Amino acid sequence: MKTFLRTTLATLVAAGHALAQGSLTDDLDRAQQQLGQAATPVPDDVESLVAEAGERLRAGHTDAAVAALDKAASAASRSGATGRSFELSLAAAEALRAAGQPAEAARRFRDAALENPRDPRAAAAHRAACDALVPLLAAADEGFLASYDKLLAEHLDAWPGGESEEAVRRLRRRVLALAERWPELLKELRAAADAAEPELLVAAHAGLLREEPSIERFEAARADLQGMFLVGQPPAWTDNWTDASREAALVLATASLGRGEDWHAYARKLLRVAAHAPPAPDAEWRRRAAAVRVVAALASDDRQGASAAIADAGLRGTPAVAELLQATSARLAEARSPAAAAQAARRLADSLGALAGDKRAPAASQIAAAGREAEALAVAKTLAEENPADRAAQAAYARLLAESADAGKKEKALERWRQIEARDPRGTQAWYEARLARIDLLEELGRQDDAQKLVALTRLLAPPPPDSEAAERLSPL
Repeated sequence: MKTFLRTTLATLVAAGHALAQGSLTDDLDRAQQQLGQAATPVPDDVESLVAEAGERLRAGHTDAAVAALDKAASAASRSGATGRSFELSLAAAEALRAAGQPAEAARRFRDAALENPRDPRAAAAHRAACDALVPLLAAADEGFLASYDKLLAEHLDAWPGGESEEAVRRLRRRVLALAERWPELLKELRAAADAAEPELLVAAHAGLLREEPSIERFEAARADLQGMFLVGQPPAWTDNWTDASREAALVLATASLGRGEDWHAYARKLLRVAAHAPPAPDAEWRRRAAAVRVVAALASDDRQGASAAIADAGLRGTPAVAELLQATSARLAEARSPAAAAQAARRLADSLGALAGDKRAPAASQIAAAGREAEALAVAKTLAEENPADRAAQAAYARLLAESADAGKKEKALERWRQIEARDPRGTQAWYEARLARIDLLEELGRQDDAQKLVALTRLLAPPPPDSEAAERLSPL
């Protein structure tokens, strides 16, 4: 059983999240050397409880195993065997972590470390608490990130200069990025000059410029990021383009928008080079880069350059794309400040992503909700035409047409829902959705008689199930 526990504890430190430290087995050996002669003998009931815990774990009964380990740890503590009690507390925490209960595991690791600060394994136990919560960071809200940051700060305060300090500081920088605390992140990155974290440096400057695209922040970003793609003296384009260097180029090109002809030329040239240099960038980056190039070209009244940028992104010059360019041009005519131009580029990139069917891009409905009806309709129409058998694409286009205040678009929505209904099996939920949409549109268009006839026909030939939403909606008008 000692071998089992020692292996379990060593796993805490050796596994996961690039926060490796010395072997916990070595810590265990050192602790035994320091405490072994003076330690109070462990009562027999402690070892019997440990044996029971091992059996429970092997049977997959984690909660029962943890309960047995808790009893064993309490018994060891009462007898004065604090080292053994600490070890068993860690084993219980690790069992919970392995069973997919990271929050409870982290709480136990932390409590064990803070209750035994003089134990040689305390720092590793506290860091295990930090490690256990890492899988939760991606979906964490602001409150969780703030609490986690306090946990990391607690570790740095309790064990300054320890072997895990730099690893924990590196993790804290990622938390600052997730929390979008850009000034703090940039300060931390500059304080850790030896840490090679270009992705975080790019993210920090991108976040700062998005908040306030001042000339001071722009110049600071150029000073920190331009060296990622311009190297040597005299400066020349790098032969080693990476995701980080391409993102740096995109950040600086976006920040160049709205600053005049020279900076627009800089942005267009920079992104042309980054787009065509090997290895080829992914499609999502190409669309975002194309959007910035389009805005820079349109701001300079260069429609041919805008079309070339669209082609470079692998998008065809469809009517939908033409409408997007027209909407972007109109937006630039209203305001050409750096903030407005950058926003126009982001909106165009979202629309291009939706047009390309990128799951990460906002859907046409989201674009419409942002007040960009023309762009949303262009995207939805293209997706519906390119995917005639896709009911979801057809329905999305019909809904956007129906939401328009224009009567002509509502008429098109009415016809689109009629076509959708004709393909749906009668009496299904999808069929009722289409039928009810037609009735609603007839009412909105002032065709009350037609709406009443359709309601009566539906109740006669395809009565919906009692108490259903359709039954309620189809009650006599």
